[in-house]
Amino acid sequence: PVISSILPILSKKTVVVKQSRHLENTLYLLKTALEDPKWSRMLLGVPGIMLLLWALFKESAIQLILAFAGIYMILRGFGLEEPLINALKSLFKVDISSPSFPIYVVAILILLSSPFVAYYIYSVTPQFKFFESLRAFVLTMWTGMTVLLLSKIWEALHKKEAYRIGDYILLGATLFLGVTAADVFVSLIQQSISLDEAVVSIAVASIIYITSLVIRHAVLNASLLLSKGAEVVDKTGRVIGVVKDVGDHQLKIEISRKRHVAVPFERSRIVGKRIVVV
Repeated sequence: PVISSILPILSKKTVVVKQSRHLENTLYLLKTALEDPKWSRMLLGVPGIMLLLWALFKESAIQLILAFAGIYMILRGFGLEEPLINALKSLFKVDISSPSFPIYVVAILILLSSPFVAYYIYSVTPQFKFFESLRAFVLTMWTGMTVLLLSKIWEALHKKEAYRIGDYILLGATLFLGVTAADVFVSLIQQSISLDEAVVSIAVASIIYITSLVIRHAVLNASLLLSKGAEVVDKTGRVIGVVKDVGDHQLKIEISRKRHVAVPFERSRIVGKRIVVV
């Protein structure tokens, strides 16, 4: 009646559809889940990687699949998946005009070569080929990520965004600690090192990690100590005031002549010539 009140209906065809409401709801939920990046990674991405590992490594793939599934469950369980993805997105953001771009390209090529290096080691190693290929994969990935971090540090210096360098140092140290722990674990399984040597390796890696935390804090402080008189804005870009004084690990921000606010260094970031308070 609504249509015929506006336009004449020339013909019509009646179609009777029989379907299950539960099936329709299930298909809708599945379609919605596949369009959501969080669910699509779990429903398609993870099984896809497992099938690829099975195709490449065949009889040894079960161990690799279990290791990959364990890592993924740890990341999901402790809520580390999204922060890791956001960090990687920031890390892989390309600036073609940066002088570090050639180093960035080299890093990407090294990262892309890691599965091929692992497969080559797997095909030519007569003994412990699974563990040797896994070690080759991890070490190649670590090399690529280290080169990538160096390119990002150079880019940060070029853009005068020194506050980012501390985060890159921390990420590099975290990768070094993780790679060392994985290599020690594999070496213990192969019985190529003693338990004492394993403890020493982990201890050295931990010392390097703690040192990186100190360096990161020093870099952040050094960057912010040069910010006296800089304009201060919030994360939306609204101007708050100017930096009146710097000291005791905090910025003294002058909002008005009679009003001052102290902000810790940890909540402050240098972006260009301005301070962003988060």
